[in-house]
Amino acid sequence: MNILAVVAARNEISHIRRCIECLVATGIEVAIIDHASTDGTREVAESYLGNGVLQIKDLAWEGHFSLEKQLMAKAEIYDNSSHPWLAHFDADEWPLPGDSFKHLAEMAKAAELRGYNVINFNEFVFIPEPGRDYTQVDYGLNMRSYYFFQPSYPRLQRMWQRESRLTSLNHGGHILAGSPVNLFPVDGVLRHYIALSEKQALAKYVGRSFAPSDLRRGWHANRITITETKIRRFYESYSNYQRQIKILNSTSTCQLDDSNPQKCHFWDWPG
Repeated sequence: MNILAVVAARNEISHIRRCIECLVATGIEVAIIDHASTDGTREVAESYLGNGVLQIKDLAWEGHFSLEKQLMAKAEIYDNSSHPWLAHFDADEWPLPGDSFKHLAEMAKAAELRGYNVINFNEFVFIPEPGRDYTQVDYGLNMRSYYFFQPSYPRLQRMWQRESRLTSLNHGGHILAGSPVNLFPVDGVLRHYIALSEKQALAKYVGRSFAPSDLRRGWHANRITITETKIRRFYESYSNYQRQIKILNSTSTCQLDDSNPQKCHFWDWPG
């Protein structure tokens, strides 16, 4: 395999197995950064060592979420690897190829042959409906409600050629910096399972603490606005948001509706 994806995870037991298996199935090898998980995430990742997962690196937990330290740990793994293509994904994300490509590896090869060094991904955010809990089911087959999130373009430059010597650290893992970016004209698809139930959304985001260094960089702007009131208001008024919410006809398709892009996440939608 010619692509290495590095995934950082902390207490992602709902996602880590699906994450690893989906990446490996699309032609990617995986390195995991375990951010001091306590829910069995690391143990599941360990079961894939030698079967798609190349290594598991530990990252200490300091009482707050530190994207800067996660990205630095990822950069160290990239530097010590030899894969010609590199990728940065999160455990609750499911990257898929765009257009008519069967695998991300095939997409990367096509980009390279045509002289492109970066692949952008369009983000489709999947959300649970009121009263639905997808934590104990195969959410990849069952969750169908989503919205297209694109506050700007390109949004997520998540795969790039090693020889370009680009870095994801400058812009919080979203936009690459360094040598010139020659963006492949076909975007990948990124399914983002931001929460699997209303209860999980509240537990995951309300009161989350971020590293001061992250905040000084201006990162997490659309996370620090989350409150319990906003999430509960969204679910109480769910029927009012049918214009923004799309329904996936088939969970096996990569063809998602990219019309009506949303500039903010569901908790900041006007009531």
